[in-house]
Amino acid sequence: MEKFCFIILHYGDKTVTQKCIDSILKLKNGKNISIVLVDNDGTKTKAERQKLKSFFEEIDERIRVLTIKENYGFSYANNMGYIVVKKEIQPDYVIVANNDIVFGQEDFLRSVHESYVHNRFVVLGPDIIQQESGFHQNPLDYNLRSKKQVDRTIFLNHIALRFFEVIFPFVYLYNKWMKKKKVDMCQHVNRISHMMEDFVPCGACIILSKKFIDEEEKVFSPETAFYYEEYLLYYKCKKNGYRIVYDPNIQVVHGDGVATANDRKTEKRKTSFIVKNTLESARIYRAEVYGNNSVENR
Repeated sequence: MEKFCFIILHYGDKTVTQKCIDSILKLKNGKNISIVLVDNDGTKTKAERQKLKSFFEEIDERIRVLTIKENYGFSYANNMGYIVVKKEIQPDYVIVANNDIVFGQEDFLRSVHESYVHNRFVVLGPDIIQQESGFHQNPLDYNLRSKKQVDRTIFLNHIALRFFEVIFPFVYLYNKWMKKKKVDMCQHVNRISHMMEDFVPCGACIILSKKFIDEEEKVFSPETAFYYEEYLLYYKCKKNGYRIVYDPNIQVVHGDGVATANDRKTEKRKTSFIVKNTLESARIYRAEVYGNNSVENR
């Protein structure tokens, strides 16, 4: 029987992670699953992190908690979990997911294997349904970001970071308007109901087959702290001829943003975080895909 391993990236609320873990443990035919929970929450004390580790490892023998000391972000933490899985578990499938993903489809494991039998994917993107809006997050995009697009992103975020205190009040109002607009738009967006391939997969939940596991040392490389991970994964797949498949028969629910407070102070921290990391990640992406010949900001 096929072996499945889930890499779950934990940060923040333990109850969110527990809901994710509980949904995995309820899956049908789950005897051959294992879970590597990567604790990437460096804001917690050593005692708190040890308590978290003990709590989850005592739930089920199939759970292992890996505590990451260096908080280098999304790519690094997931890669550390993947390295352990590749070396010690050697499964047929790896599911890399955020801790706010819920696997509510009871026959999820069977559906993944059946999709592989029919589609021979290297990377699989499921139908990811955003809990708050009902928005379907896959496919994330259909093409790489062009050199012109990424240079524009670098320029705008560079300016936004330099003049952040002046710009933020306008960004705050714009974001509030966009959130409402996005919810309204989601009511008119239809889910893609057919299988397709060659697209940028949403990083909230990515499924890897044996070919990827055998050939790749890391999931996300080069590593970015946050943002552009999916585009770099897509670039890797295009470069190596890996087949990326979207299968609407496999569904998960994503709780992204549900528990985030919507006050001005929180929004300011969040916006600053996004601007800084988008700028750095865009530069890494540009260097990897297009080299360092683009015009730098002064």
